Amino acid sequence: MTVSAGEPLWATADTTSTSSTTRDAEWSDLEHRLFALESENEGLRRAVDEQKTRISKLLEQGEHYRTLVECSPYCIHEIDSDRRICSMNRAGLRMLSLEREEEICGTVYVEAAEEPYRKEIDRLMDEAFAGIPSEFEFQTPTGQAFQSLFVPIFAPDGSVHRLMGISIDITERSRDHTTLTAARDHLEAEVLRQRQELQSSVKKAQRSERLASVGTLAAGIAHQINNSIGAILTASEFALMTRAEDDWASVASEVLEKNVVEARRCGRIVRDMLKFSREDDADRVVEDLRDVVTRAVGLTRGYAGSRHSKLRVDLCDDALPIHGNVLELDQCVLNLIRNALESGSDNITVKIRVERRGDLACVQLDDDGCGIEPEVLPRIFDPFFTTRLEVSGTGLGLSICHRVIESHEGTIDVSSEYGEGSRFTVNLPLAVGDSGDKR
Repeated sequence: MTVSAGEPLWATADTTSTSSTTRDAEWSDLEHRLFALESENEGLRRAVDEQKTRISKLLEQGEHYRTLVECSPYCIHEIDSDRRICSMNRAGLRMLSLEREEEICGTVYVEAAEEPYRKEIDRLMDEAFAGIPSEFEFQTPTGQAFQSLFVPIFAPDGSVHRLMGISIDITERSRDHTTLTAARDHLEAEVLRQRQELQSSVKKAQRSERLASVGTLAAGIAHQINNSIGAILTASEFALMTRAEDDWASVASEVLEKNVVEARRCGRIVRDMLKFSREDDADRVVEDLRDVVTRAVGLTRGYAGSRHSKLRVDLCDDALPIHGNVLELDQCVLNLIRNALESGSDNITVKIRVERRGDLACVQLDDDGCGIEPEVLPRIFDPFFTTRLEVSGTGLGLSICHRVIESHEGTIDVSSEYGEGSRFTVNLPLAVGDSGDKR
């Protein structure tokens, strides 16, 4: 230590002590700073290690998800905001018969589809970029068929800049569907053809049954016409015999009036018979059920007389308008009357009652024939089923009745006691707007 000349010794010692204290303080402060830096560095090291761990896990998850995508049997691809394919898994490359991803990346998505599908795909892609998933099917120009799905990939700000596409090759299924559709169309056409043939056969059978009925009733109809002609002839001969009488004018007038009545009766019988046996299909019209029954009774009255049987008819006063095919309804009622007349050998009484029951027009036929055996009753409406082969029964009469009534949205019921007779009841809906006016 150097002491200046004239400087007291105690002053020099004091200065040395102060300098030592300052250095100690500085060293202590430096030590604190170093400790703080070491602590901070330790925290940074831990943060870095944690970040490395998270990144490692993310990399593992990314690799896992990539493995899942690559192992998927479906075509999974990514579409960027320019609507171009930017990635595709191996399954998708195989579906498109490609070897490298670069062969498809950069391709505008809609260009992979046939022209007719592109407009709809563009619309669905707009919805997907707006955040709405969409599903669709399309075909490629090479004939492949795909079922596809657009899934929006949302950014942290909620916007959509990319889409994930998932596609399934449904070419075989589409071909199978096309084959099945063609087979179905062929079967439907065949069913339609057979239905038309069946309808034609039914019409032919129905007409044959009508003609058979006309043949059966011909003798009775001829008898009725012969009676009217006989009445006309007798009255005319009487008028001729009394020409010299003073009151011949009044006799002639009375005879002419009777002749007109009988001639009109003959005309009505012939007209009804021709109408019944005509071949053309009649349109559905509104007809009074009482008129249908009256015509059928007129055509069968002679047949009833030839069998020494009776027809008793009870018509209500209320009009019973029904909407239907008059020709079919005439045949139905005639078949029921004829069936009742043939329910026994001879001397059958058939009571026919026509009335209104609520919203229904009803025809009820009761006969006192031999009735129907219990084992036969369930089969009487079956086509070609008959117990009258010995009298040329065709087995179509009641079957046609059943079909006609059902086609007119009506019902036909039968009840019978074997040995005591049968009752047939037909109910048909009244035409809409019926007011039930009196005749």
